[in-house]
Amino acid sequence: MHKNKFIDLLKTFSAKELRLFTDMVDSPFFNKDKELTQLFLNIKKFAPSYTNKKLERKALYKLTFPQKEYNEKELGYLMSDLMRLGEQFLGQFELLNNPLIFEEQKLSAFSKKGLVKHHNAVLKDADKLLAKRKFKNSDYYLNEFKIKTSSQADAQRKSETYPSIKISESIDLLDNFYLVNKLKLINQLLLRKKTDFVKNNLISIQRLVHDVEQNKSKFSPTVLTYYYIFISLAKPNSENAYENLKEAIETKLKLLPAEEASEVYMYAINYALKKVNKGDKDFQKELFQLYKNGIEKEILISNNQISVSTFKNMVSIALRIKNYDWVEGFIIHYKDFLPEAIQENAYSYSMAILYYQQNMINETSKALKDIDKYDEYFDLNIGQLSVKLAFEMNDKIKFAKAKDKWVHYLNKTKHLQPSHQAMQLSFVQKANQIFNLSIEEKNVLHQLYHELSTQKNIAERSWLRAKIKEKLENNSNLSNS
Repeated sequence: MHKNKFIDLLKTFSAKELRLFTDMVDSPFFNKDKELTQLFLNIKKFAPSYTNKKLERKALYKLTFPQKEYNEKELGYLMSDLMRLGEQFLGQFELLNNPLIFEEQKLSAFSKKGLVKHHNAVLKDADKLLAKRKFKNSDYYLNEFKIKTSSQADAQRKSETYPSIKISESIDLLDNFYLVNKLKLINQLLLRKKTDFVKNNLISIQRLVHDVEQNKSKFSPTVLTYYYIFISLAKPNSENAYENLKEAIETKLKLLPAEEASEVYMYAINYALKKVNKGDKDFQKELFQLYKNGIEKEILISNNQISVSTFKNMVSIALRIKNYDWVEGFIIHYKDFLPEAIQENAYSYSMAILYYQQNMINETSKALKDIDKYDEYFDLNIGQLSVKLAFEMNDKIKFAKAKDKWVHYLNKTKHLQPSHQAMQLSFVQKANQIFNLSIEEKNVLHQLYHELSTQKNIAERSWLRAKIKEKLENNSNLSNS
């Protein structure tokens, strides 16, 4: 019973939601079955974990119906009825938390009943709610469209002429709703490199681009924000693509609710990240500033949590621009914003890589020792760094141990993609080869250096080439001494 759909739903309820749902189950308007109420109250006793043995099917049935013999079908029907009430509650709860939608439903109901005065009173309330609305996402334009068309319908009932300009405004609202959602979906496809859709719908997309470009004043700031995201994805080399997107984010992001604002912000980060990965060093500081602002303004923080990828990328880009003091403060403060299970690994690895970047070998070693085991979020980083550190220390025993531990993990792990696994294994193989080559074997080292310049299926190629270069330079220094 612990895996029952209804109990799974209950586990997600906050204290407030559970209290309101209890009122609903106990209300004759929604439920007249006293046995169903009693069954729910017995389940509720075991909130919030719902893991007690008394929740097993037979035990729960006995608790609810002590005088009856166990009836599997009856319990199944009752649990289905509770699930139906749960679904109904979710709908009611969403309605109560979205007052404009609630007003729209009332407008529709009064309209159907022909209650003009009631309809008009609700219409005024809806207009006031709309005027107070802070966010201007696609839902806003749909809500306003429905309210305006309700006014139009009211005028028709009264045989009044509705102004043409008002009808035009309704059309514009519908266009804004449509375009925001269409652009959002196209952007998702482009981000995932699903270019077939663009090729197959090229003419309609070209029309969309032309329409927005020629009529920017007609469209809302939200439409333009998603349009600039589209341009940055479709024409990443355009000089204005990123600047327009950045300006839209700086001035229009406040019009979007937190979750949507975070998604929009990530498009700018992805743009800058691609530039950095392609070797554009000018974008390193830009990417750092995007992450820094996103965290400080809590755009990239949700429910007091930062995603693991955001945390890792923040550390990585700060280290690239050698902002060591800042990144140390970031690691210490924001590791508590990660899931509790990985906080210590995140802290230890991040401090280790910070020390490693500053050539603080002993401190790096101490930080890595605080990591008890690999985890799926930091295993690639920890394994690579352990091998690199042992290499730097020029300790054959430590290097062999780090290498073997990393290879063993790579061979048994199941969460890595085969291509990533192969790249890591190739990295270990090449690192081992370089480590064991003597400085006298300069021809082999030269050959290996050139091989690494063309091979792309190896992780950490730049680091491997740097280690070869160091050996060759050491050889040259020895020859000259």
